[in-house]
Amino acid sequence: MDGRLLNLYVIAFYKVVFLVLGFIGNSLFIHLIYRRKQLQSRTSILQCVQCIFHLLCQIGTVVSGVLDVGTLYRRNECLKRIAFYIFFQTAQGIIMMVIVLDILAFVKFPVFYRRLSSSAYIAFVTVPVLAFSVFTTSLAIFTTNDEFVYSCGPPFAFDAQTGVYYNMLFILLGIIVMILYLILIWIFQTSNQNRTNFLRTIKRLQLSVLIFIFTWFFGQILGFVVLRAPEFSEWSGMMFAHTVFFVCLCYSNTFYVTMMRSKEYRQEFYSVCSVWVVGPLDSDTVVVGVLLSEGEGIARHSQKDSLLWVENSTWWVNMVVDEAILQCVQAGFHIICQTGPVMSGVFDMGAVYTRSDCFHKIAYYIFFQAAQGMIMLIIVLDILIFVKFPVFYRRLSVTKYIFISGSPILLFASAYVILAHLTTNEETVYACTPPFAFSTTASMFYNQTFITLSVVVLLFYTILINAFYTRSRNQSSNRSSLKTVKRLQLTVIIFIFTWFTSQLLSFIVIFFPNFSKLLGLAISHLILFVCLSYSNTFYVTMWRSKEYRDQFYSVWWPKWSPQSSSIARHSPSVTLKITNSESMFYRRSPTQIES
Repeated sequence: MDGRLLNLYVIAFYKVVFLVLGFIGNSLFIHLIYRRKQLQSRTSILQCVQCIFHLLCQIGTVVSGVLDVGTLYRRNECLKRIAFYIFFQTAQGIIMMVIVLDILAFVKFPVFYRRLSSSAYIAFVTVPVLAFSVFTTSLAIFTTNDEFVYSCGPPFAFDAQTGVYYNMLFILLGIIVMILYLILIWIFQTSNQNRTNFLRTIKRLQLSVLIFIFTWFFGQILGFVVLRAPEFSEWSGMMFAHTVFFVCLCYSNTFYVTMMRSKEYRQEFYSVCSVWVVGPLDSDTVVVGVLLSEGEGIARHSQKDSLLWVENSTWWVNMVVDEAILQCVQAGFHIICQTGPVMSGVFDMGAVYTRSDCFHKIAYYIFFQAAQGMIMLIIVLDILIFVKFPVFYRRLSVTKYIFISGSPILLFASAYVILAHLTTNEETVYACTPPFAFSTTASMFYNQTFITLSVVVLLFYTILINAFYTRSRNQSSNRSSLKTVKRLQLTVIIFIFTWFTSQLLSFIVIFFPNFSKLLGLAISHLILFVCLSYSNTFYVTMWRSKEYRDQFYSVWWPKWSPQSSSIARHSPSVTLKITNSESMFYRRSPTQIES
């Protein structure tokens, strides 16, 4: 691997890191503004729109630099690939200026600002953003050509001269934004009102200016240097390629900077998260009560030497949190995996690849598909150990738990990406999916490994069902165990008819590559089962678990959620057998609980 290609892989790596950080941060910011009416203002809603644009732009950075590492494009091919990125990059560029203008109008013309109707405000804000974005994207369509470019980024989708104008336009917008920021700082410095609040505002604005300069503006300046001086040494080219670092940083910093500089936002964020976090003085009694009621049921009928009774029942809460975190990690893997079928079947419909080209396009998909396949096994094994060996499970430290859970996932996923890299070749394949990035023999081994993992998962599910079914027969009044058996049976059925079915059909395709055209058309739809596997977790959980539904409503639609008193009535153990160590969970006033 030469230095240039290694450099591109380094860039691809931190693009993915920023994608994850940006997705989490921008989503949390939007959720926070949605959940807290006291934070909702015209400016904060504009920031939410900007966060959405940033999320879409981050997908653009991955499309052009991660999924196609080392690929050479013509300008018109690049445009077809990233037209959406050009649109949303332009939109987020103009909305930066709109946000600062909004603050300035509010400060300088408060009466006019308040009297401005919502429809007029939306028109004033939306028209320039849409008009500017549509104009820029249309300009790219009319000016692109067949020249080869060494990077498929927005400026390179235009012809050479228009690309320079495109970049200069963003530099001009950046200068205007900085001037507006400076005007705001000057206004607050010269104000005769409350000096403490205004000094705090000035510091925040100064921080905003610094972040803007060293992310977006700095990225545009470096981009201008690259466009104006296209001939430079290989070393300089490798250095300039990292310009995208500042752009990615701009797309992902909003939430984290807001949390750092605003105590009000931090407090509101903690209050929103208190619905999710389980711990002293940080969670509602409703959440703890539901989890404790489930935990006591298992504790009563577990091993004789188990220490899981009510005197240490908060440990059950921690176990539930561990299990939920594993499921959240799996959901994260599923989100990334879902981009794989889109990249290899939507954006390149009808394209024919060699195995090596396919590998470079979907290497990340191979990694995360392998990771989510292994984490299925880890999750069910985690439950099994909790049920069969509760004392050992309880005594396992957090560090050891993370190491034992994380190591096999990372090693398994990394091993298969390396295997794909070592075994890929120049054979032509009719579908660019993970098994076809390997050589024929290696792809069979890859698929058989997933089938083996699936069989082991089914075996563990069967052991769990048997354990809970035996308990329900020994304890005729134990309805909780019967309910658990039904849920596990449903989980097995869904697992069989999504992931397991997809792997069996993949095995047929790989092992018997010669089949009729009609059968080939039918087998191509096996991707349906894969996509269904990646997307069913939330919907199945909402369908089969009343506890999750109630908590979901309490987070998103509090008015629809059951009252805490009604939940307490259905969970008698919440009000019984509570020791002093747990009483701290129940020291909130009714007002605090309702909030």
